[in-house]
Amino acid sequence: MNHFLTPRMQIDLDTVLYLEGEGNYTFVVLTDGRRLLLSKSISFLLPRLPADFFLRLSKKHVINLSFLNVISFNNQERHVRLSTGLELEVSRRRATQMRRLGLEDSFLKCA
Repeated sequence: MNHFLTPRMQIDLDTVLYLEGEGNYTFVVLTDGRRLLLSKSISFLLPRLPADFFLRLSKKHVINLSFLNVISFNNQERHVRLSTGLELEVSRRRATQMRRLGLEDSFLKCA
């Protein structure tokens, strides 16, 4: 599914693993390992992504739900594991939202 992230950049969203924000810049991490640097913030890009396919985990990370494998909310730790094995932290606020949406029950939980 091709999509315009910015007026000049079209990308196949099926190849986007996650977005990583660095201030006013965002790295778009692709399934082939490439990291594309955009001079746009995650806040700018997120409304341009289909909400059914992308989920914000924290101020820094947005993931493609197609690659979500495990959600783990323990006493002190909140993280997700992607199909690549990469683990990303979930903020307290976003974890609460994920629980309300029932996402935690939709995926395996590791102890």
